[in-house]
Amino acid sequence: MMETLKAVLEGFLKKNPRVGKKLKGFEAVGLWPQLVDREDRSWVEDFTSGVLTVATENPSYCQELSFDKKRIAKVLNDRIGEVSVKDIRVKIGGRSNKKTF
Repeated sequence: MMETLKAVLEGFLKKNPRVGKKLKGFEAVGLWPQLVDREDRSWVEDFTSGVLTVATENPSYCQELSFDKKRIAKVLNDRIGEVSVKDIRVKIGGRSNKKTF
C-alpha cells in the first residue's frame, strides 16, 4: 500500500521537529500582507532564527512598526498556533531590495 504524500510529510515532520518549526515560522511571511500591512507599505525581507526582518520605504511607518512589533509578533504567533516569531526587525529599504519568498 502506498502512503499519501501528506502521511509521508507528517511522518518526516514528527521525526524532525526543528524543520516543522521553521516551516511554521515561514507562515508569518505569508501572513504579513494579510494581517499586518494590507496597504503594501512594507514587505518581509528575511526570516531567520525566529527573527522576521521587514522593510519599508517610509521612515514614519518604520517607526510605527518598530513601536508595535511585540503586538504584531503576538498576532502572527497566535495565528500560526505557536511562538515562531521571536522578534521583528524593521528597516528602511527600497523596493529594488524586495525579496520574494
